[in-house]
Amino acid sequence: MVKPRGPICNLACDYCYYLPKAKLYPDSDFRMSLELLENFTRQLIEAQSGNQVTINWQGGEPTLMGLDFFKNAVDLQKSISPPNMQILNALQTNGTTINPAWCQFFKQNNFLIGLSLDGPPAVHNIYRRNNSGREKYDSVMRAARLLKQHKVDFNILCCVHKGNQDHPLDVYRFLRDKVDATFIQFIPIIQRELDSQSQETQVVSKRSVDAKAYG
Repeated sequence: MVKPRGPICNLACDYCYYLPKAKLYPDSDFRMSLELLENFTRQLIEAQSGNQVTINWQGGEPTLMGLDFFKNAVDLQKSISPPNMQILNALQTNGTTINPAWCQFFKQNNFLIGLSLDGPPAVHNIYRRNNSGREKYDSVMRAARLLKQHKVDFNILCCVHKGNQDHPLDVYRFLRDKVDATFIQFIPIIQRELDSQSQETQVVSKRSVDAKAYG
Protein backbone atom coordinates (compact mmCIF):
# COMPACT_ATOMS: atom_id res chain seq x y z
CA MET A 1 0.00 0.00 0.00
CA VAL A 2 1.43 3.35 -1.09
CA LYS A 3 0.13 6.77 -0.10
CA PRO A 4 2.11 9.11 -2.37
CA ARG A 5 0.37 12.25 -1.07
CA GLY A 6 -0.12 11.00 2.46
CA PRO A 7 -3.32 12.39 3.99
CA ILE A 8 -3.72 15.22 1.47
CA CYS A 9 -7.14 15.19 -0.16
CA ASN A 10 -9.41 17.54 -2.11
CA LEU A 11 -12.37 16.44 0.02
CA ALA A 12 -13.01 16.90 3.71
CA CYS A 13 -15.32 14.02 4.59
CA ASP A 14 -16.68 14.36 8.11
CA TYR A 15 -15.79 10.79 9.07
CA CYS A 16 -12.24 10.78 7.67
CA TYR A 17 -9.67 9.71 10.25
CA TYR A 18 -6.68 10.50 8.06
CA LEU A 19 -6.91 14.22 7.23
CA PRO A 20 -5.74 15.37 10.70
CA LYS A 21 -2.52 13.35 10.26
CA ALA A 22 -1.15 16.20 8.13
CA LYS A 23 -0.54 18.07 11.38
CA LEU A 24 2.05 15.47 12.36
CA TYR A 25 4.36 16.62 9.55
CA PRO A 26 4.10 20.42 9.37
CA ASP A 27 7.16 20.80 7.13
CA SER A 28 6.22 18.15 4.57
CA ASP A 29 5.03 18.91 1.04
CA PHE A 30 3.33 15.50 1.05
CA ARG A 31 4.63 14.52 -2.36
CA MET A 32 6.47 11.26 -2.93
CA SER A 33 9.70 12.04 -4.78
CA LEU A 34 10.67 10.15 -7.91
CA GLU A 35 13.82 9.00 -6.13
CA LEU A 36 11.76 7.47 -3.32
CA LEU A 37 9.35 5.99 -5.84
CA GLU A 38 12.22 4.26 -7.64
CA ASN A 39 13.75 2.97 -4.40
CA PHE A 40 10.40 1.72 -3.16
CA THR A 41 9.60 -0.03 -6.44
CA ARG A 42 13.00 -1.71 -6.62
CA GLN A 43 12.93 -2.89 -3.01
CA LEU A 44 9.36 -4.15 -3.27
CA ILE A 45 10.11 -6.18 -6.38
CA GLU A 46 13.35 -7.58 -4.96
CA ALA A 47 11.54 -8.65 -1.78
CA GLN A 48 9.08 -10.89 -3.61
CA SER A 49 9.46 -14.66 -3.42
CA GLY A 50 6.84 -15.22 -6.10
CA ASN A 51 6.23 -13.83 -9.56
CA GLN A 52 3.38 -11.43 -8.78
CA VAL A 53 3.16 -8.21 -6.79
CA THR A 54 0.19 -5.93 -6.18
CA ILE A 55 0.61 -2.22 -5.46
CA ASN A 56 -2.33 -0.43 -3.89
CA TRP A 57 -2.28 3.35 -4.35
CA GLN A 58 -4.21 5.05 -1.57
CA GLY A 59 -4.58 8.37 0.16
CA GLY A 60 -5.80 10.95 0.92
CA GLU A 61 -6.45 11.27 -2.78
CA PRO A 62 -3.63 9.64 -4.79
CA THR A 63 -4.62 11.20 -8.13
CA LEU A 64 -3.55 14.58 -6.73
CA MET A 65 -0.01 13.46 -7.59
CA GLY A 66 -0.93 13.97 -11.23
CA LEU A 67 -1.02 11.56 -14.14
CA ASP A 68 2.68 11.92 -15.00
CA PHE A 69 3.65 10.53 -11.59
CA PHE A 70 1.75 7.32 -12.29
CA LYS A 71 3.15 7.08 -15.80
CA ASN A 72 6.61 7.21 -14.22
CA ALA A 73 5.54 4.59 -11.68
CA VAL A 74 4.44 2.16 -14.39
CA ASP A 75 7.58 2.79 -16.45
CA LEU A 76 9.71 2.04 -13.37
CA GLN A 77 7.78 -1.16 -12.72
CA LYS A 78 8.40 -2.34 -16.28
CA SER A 79 12.09 -1.44 -16.26
CA ILE A 80 12.86 -2.95 -12.86
CA SER A 81 10.75 -6.12 -12.80
CA PRO A 82 12.10 -9.39 -14.29
CA PRO A 83 10.39 -10.73 -17.43
CA ASN A 84 8.40 -13.39 -15.57
CA MET A 85 6.93 -11.03 -12.94
CA GLN A 86 3.39 -9.66 -13.11
CA ILE A 87 2.75 -6.32 -11.42
CA LEU A 88 -0.84 -5.39 -10.60
CA ASN A 89 -1.90 -1.86 -9.71
CA ALA A 90 -4.99 -0.86 -7.77
CA LEU A 91 -5.99 2.71 -6.94
CA GLN A 92 -8.60 4.01 -4.51
CA THR A 93 -10.13 7.36 -5.44
CA ASN A 94 -12.98 9.67 -4.54
CA GLY A 95 -13.50 10.07 -8.29
CA THR A 96 -13.63 13.85 -8.41
CA THR A 97 -10.48 14.25 -10.51
CA ILE A 98 -11.13 11.41 -12.96
CA ASN A 99 -11.29 12.43 -16.63
CA PRO A 100 -10.86 10.61 -19.97
CA ALA A 101 -7.06 10.86 -19.83
CA TRP A 102 -6.98 9.09 -16.47
CA CYS A 103 -9.36 6.42 -17.77
CA GLN A 104 -7.27 5.79 -20.86
CA PHE A 105 -4.19 5.35 -18.67
CA PHE A 106 -6.02 3.01 -16.28
CA LYS A 107 -7.26 0.85 -19.14
CA GLN A 108 -3.93 0.70 -20.94
CA ASN A 109 -2.16 -0.38 -17.75
CA ASN A 110 -4.84 -2.68 -16.32
CA PHE A 111 -5.46 -0.69 -13.14
CA LEU A 112 -8.21 -1.84 -10.81
CA ILE A 113 -10.02 1.23 -9.47
CA GLY A 114 -11.88 1.54 -6.19
CA LEU A 115 -14.46 4.32 -6.34
CA SER A 116 -15.85 5.74 -3.10
CA LEU A 117 -19.62 6.15 -3.16
CA ASP A 118 -21.96 5.91 -0.15
CA GLY A 119 -25.23 5.53 -2.03
CA PRO A 120 -27.81 7.83 -3.64
CA PRO A 121 -27.16 11.59 -3.45
CA ALA A 122 -29.31 12.08 -0.34
CA VAL A 123 -26.98 9.85 1.70
CA HIS A 124 -23.71 10.23 -0.20
CA ASN A 125 -23.70 13.97 0.35
CA ILE A 126 -24.35 13.81 4.10
CA TYR A 127 -20.69 13.42 5.08
CA ARG A 128 -18.77 13.53 1.79
CA ARG A 129 -18.05 17.11 0.72
CA ASN A 130 -15.11 19.19 -0.41
CA ASN A 131 -13.23 21.72 1.71
CA SER A 132 -15.79 24.40 0.86
CA GLY A 133 -18.70 22.20 1.91
CA ARG A 134 -19.88 21.58 -1.65
CA GLU A 135 -21.52 18.28 -2.49
CA LYS A 136 -19.56 16.05 -4.89
CA TYR A 137 -22.03 13.30 -5.82
CA ASP A 138 -22.27 14.43 -9.45
CA SER A 139 -18.48 14.24 -9.84
CA VAL A 140 -18.41 10.67 -8.55
CA MET A 141 -21.18 9.56 -10.88
CA ARG A 142 -19.36 11.19 -13.78
CA ALA A 143 -16.28 9.19 -12.85
CA ALA A 144 -18.30 5.97 -12.77
CA ARG A 145 -19.67 6.65 -16.26
CA LEU A 146 -16.20 7.42 -17.63
CA LEU A 147 -14.71 4.27 -16.11
CA LYS A 148 -17.46 2.17 -17.70
CA GLN A 149 -17.10 3.92 -21.06
CA HIS A 150 -13.39 3.13 -21.11
CA LYS A 151 -13.98 -0.42 -19.83
CA VAL A 152 -11.83 0.12 -16.75
CA ASP A 153 -12.28 -2.50 -14.04
CA PHE A 154 -13.65 -0.84 -10.92
CA ASN A 155 -15.49 -1.60 -7.73
CA ILE A 156 -17.46 0.55 -5.33
CA LEU A 157 -16.28 1.24 -1.78
CA CYS A 158 -19.35 2.14 0.26
CA CYS A 159 -18.91 3.39 3.81
CA VAL A 160 -21.75 2.38 6.13
CA HIS A 161 -22.55 5.08 8.67
CA LYS A 162 -25.38 6.76 10.52
CA GLY A 163 -26.50 8.51 7.35
CA ASN A 164 -27.19 5.39 5.28
CA GLN A 165 -27.49 2.59 7.85
CA ASP A 166 -31.29 2.61 7.79
CA HIS A 167 -31.55 2.41 4.00
CA PRO A 168 -29.70 -0.80 3.06
CA LEU A 169 -31.96 -1.82 0.20
CA ASP A 170 -32.02 1.67 -1.29
CA VAL A 171 -28.22 1.83 -1.16
CA TYR A 172 -27.72 -1.66 -2.56
CA ARG A 173 -30.21 -1.31 -5.37
CA PHE A 174 -28.82 2.09 -6.29
CA LEU A 175 -25.26 0.73 -6.55
CA ARG A 176 -26.47 -2.36 -8.41
CA ASP A 177 -28.94 -0.75 -10.81
CA LYS A 178 -28.04 2.94 -11.15
CA VAL A 179 -24.25 2.63 -10.95
CA ASP A 180 -24.26 -0.87 -12.47
CA ALA A 181 -21.49 -1.94 -10.10
CA THR A 182 -20.26 -5.51 -10.40
CA PHE A 183 -18.33 -5.54 -7.12
CA ILE A 184 -19.20 -3.64 -3.93
CA GLN A 185 -17.29 -3.33 -0.66
CA PHE A 186 -19.08 -2.26 2.52
CA ILE A 187 -16.93 -0.73 5.26
CA PRO A 188 -18.39 0.21 8.66
CA ILE A 189 -17.57 3.68 9.95
CA ILE A 190 -16.76 3.44 13.65
CA GLN A 191 -15.19 6.75 14.60
CA ARG A 192 -13.90 7.46 18.07
CA GLU A 193 -14.41 10.87 19.63
CA LEU A 194 -11.03 11.96 20.91
CA ASP A 195 -11.41 14.66 23.55
CA SER A 196 -7.69 14.53 24.28
CA GLN A 197 -4.52 12.97 22.89
CA SER A 198 -5.56 9.61 24.32
CA GLN A 199 -6.30 6.77 21.92
CA GLU A 200 -8.19 4.81 24.57
CA THR A 201 -11.61 6.50 24.52
CA GLN A 202 -14.57 4.19 23.98
CA VAL A 203 -16.93 6.98 22.91
CA VAL A 204 -17.85 6.84 19.23
CA SER A 205 -19.06 9.73 17.12
CA LYS A 206 -22.66 10.33 16.13
CA ARG A 207 -21.63 9.49 12.56
CA SER A 208 -20.68 5.93 13.49
CA VAL A 209 -22.86 3.07 12.31
CA ASP A 210 -25.07 1.52 14.96
CA ALA A 211 -24.09 -2.10 15.71
CA LYS A 212 -27.60 -3.50 15.27
CA ALA A 213 -28.22 -1.49 12.12
CA TYR A 214 -24.98 -2.73 10.60
CA GLY A 215 -25.88 -6.32 11.47
